Amino acid sequence: MPAWLSPVLFALSCVVAGCATGGGGGGTDAGRGMPRTDAGPGRTDGGRSDSGVVALDASMPPLDASMPPLDASMPPLDASMPPLDSGVRDAGAALDAGARDAGSTGCTSAAMCSDGLTCNGIERCEAGRCVAGTPIVCDDGVACTVDRCIEPGTCGYTGMDSLCAAGQTCGPTGCVGGGGTCTESPCRLTSPQCGCAAGQGCYLAAGARVCATSGAGVEGTACTSSSSCQVGLDCINYSSDPAVRLAQCGRFCSTDAECGGGGSLCLGELSDGAGGTLPGVRLCTRSCNAFRNTGCATGLGCQIYREAGGSMRFLTECAGPLGTGRTDAPCIDNTDCAGGYACFGAAGGVGSCLHWCNLGTGIGCSGLELCEPLVTPVLIGGVSYGVCTPF
Repeated sequence: MPAWLSPVLFALSCVVAGCATGGGGGGTDAGRGMPRTDAGPGRTDGGRSDSGVVALDASMPPLDASMPPLDASMPPLDASMPPLDSGVRDAGAALDAGARDAGSTGCTSAAMCSDGLTCNGIERCEAGRCVAGTPIVCDDGVACTVDRCIEPGTCGYTGMDSLCAAGQTCGPTGCVGGGGTCTESPCRLTSPQCGCAAGQGCYLAAGARVCATSGAGVEGTACTSSSSCQVGLDCINYSSDPAVRLAQCGRFCSTDAECGGGGSLCLGELSDGAGGTLPGVRLCTRSCNAFRNTGCATGLGCQIYREAGGSMRFLTECAGPLGTGRTDAPCIDNTDCAGGYACFGAAGGVGSCLHWCNLGTGIGCSGLELCEPLVTPVLIGGVSYGVCTPF
């Protein structure tokens, strides 16, 4: 469990007149339809402790930063750049004086037409006439390089900072920076990002920042690699099971304000793969709906946690893998319960899966359940949460 989350113990608050408060009572009062309440120490009901305390499981696993390799198709920066000459910037070819004797007559072989150069094309002899060859096109697609063909027919690309806007430099994929030098190296993760070329985003690969082509995935959608996600997001594994990968796009942040509200906080940490967390890297927790179990990628469930220190705020976050347990199914932790459910009353033993609900509307409970409050109120993004208990 990461340091920014804390285990929380809750007690159900009896909201129906006549709930038992002392020994002897417990279980369901079938004659009056009363909800089950905790009726005395030592009693159990359906696997839940009669202590009146239910535990909110906060065994949130560290998020996984061991992302699959990013797109390596970016051309490497070649340190062996040729001297700058009169080559034409991104014209795709060197200046061509034309083939010697091109169009002349009387040739019997290509050798008679050759001017000894390759960059301007290999001359041919056709029907006794010398024909010019097709020049070699050198174009790396980078606007700030001078591209030229170097005899005997290889391409060279020379980066020119002067071809970029003020404050930018020519990198392997184009001009980088902008509005002055990027304050983080090699690029900034949080929005507005800097340090990467247009069409690229700053992502993490094995814990290191890299520039890669940005994707279209929005926050909370499933992803396969960092470049599946939009700029400012990254593909994060939210699974607590190392054998199961459950990844979705998560947002980088430095303050809560960058997380868009709705109960989302800048608290997420990323594992460094060695038992610690990556310094200087934070993610927004996911603002999802626990009683509807929406807002998370397939295979993940929306759960409720609490900040370990500071204001001790409640928050939602996506977690997985999901179990199959539903109302009153025995559980050890949340992974035993289906989406929308949490494991209550375990506290080191066996608890029961109960469904989250909206106290204000009762949404989340069936017609045979009551949405009961918790002694410690849970308010997230303007929603008061409770749990569904059978009549």
